[in-house]
Amino acid sequence: MIITLFFATLYANNTSVKFKHCEIINLSELTDIVSCGKVDYLIEYKQNDEYKRGEVKKITAVTLKDAKVIKQ
Repeated sequence: MIITLFFATLYANNTSVKFKHCEIINLSELTDIVSCGKVDYLIEYKQNDEYKRGEVKKITAVTLKDAKVIKQ
């Protein structure tokens, strides 16, 4: 989760988006959405051998206009 917030912060610094009142929604065991203002971040995790979350596989920033992959 710390790695995810680090990448989200880097993206926010590049796009001048300020993080206030962020909300995390667990869609499944391997997928989360972090909603911060006008930008949502879709976070997909790799599945490890024990059928639990592994490391972050992909982060996608989603706005009303487009979706941009931050990490893949």
